[in-house]
Amino acid sequence: MLWGYHADEQERSWEHIERWVADVKKHCPNIPMVLFGNKIDLVDEASLGGGGSPRSNANVEQYAKDNKFIGYYKTSALTGDGVIDAFKVLVKKLYMIAKISSF
Repeated sequence: MLWGYHADEQERSWEHIERWVADVKKHCPNIPMVLFGNKIDLVDEASLGGGGSPRSNANVEQYAKDNKFIGYYKTSALTGDGVIDAFKVLVKKLYMIAKISSF
């Protein structure tokens, strides 16, 4: 399951992620999940460093870890930054998961 949220200042986008992840975990607890912070081109990277925002790098990375996401990637659909690399890593990880287990 791919989850995406706006990495810019739209707090609502992040709130949807938290609610939807809880719903999916309830109904499909073993499905692999990946988190994408999109629109990274609209964000000052320095603003993501602080722990004040729920979407700070540290908080999002911890959220992904706590919820057993197989990855968290910062991307930009506009510039393409991070998109190809994220999908390459994602495909490799999903292949390895499928190879060693059945979901």
